[in-house]
Amino acid sequence: MKANKVAPVVLRQHPDGPQILAFIHPLAGHQRVKGSLEPGEPSHYGAERELKEETGLAGRAVREIGQWDAAFQGQI
Repeated sequence: MKANKVAPVVLRQHPDGPQILAFIHPLAGHQRVKGSLEPGEPSHYGAERELKEETGLAGRAVREIGQWDAAFQGQI
């Protein structure tokens, strides 16, 4: 199935090991950047757009690392 959501993963190197960009949402707790793809939008463009919209960071998608079908929510 075709993806309808994106969740860019931003890594940085730290002396204690790699870290993943995350934030604490006041109602939902720990979160990562994620969002919906626009109609016809390639997943790498959507990942870059969501990263910019939600964090203000400009980044470039390097590669797709996987896909998950959350059938109970209709999200891929």
